[in-house]
Amino acid sequence: MHGAGNDFLIVESQGERRDWESLSRTMCDRHFGAGADGLMLLLPSDRADIGMRLFNADGSEAEVTAASPRHAAVALPSRPLTPYWRRT
Repeated sequence: MHGAGNDFLIVESQGERRDWESLSRTMCDRHFGAGADGLMLLLPSDRADIGMRLFNADGSEAEVTAASPRHAAVALPSRPLTPYWRRT
């Protein structure tokens, strides 16, 4: 997904532990991966409807950018994430 000049790969996660830094470097590589500026994880959250972590293409974890909430907002309506994560 792209917006404001940035493009992100969006991955839904149930919060499992993975080497997200390495996965970000591999997936974001523009020659051998899908190619993107970063990897955005959509995660369950106890404080909000959804949590988010953002990794740069070099694998470093980034602060949330101005564009990343917009990307998440566009991705969320097309996926039934919250009902599965917030079961009562």
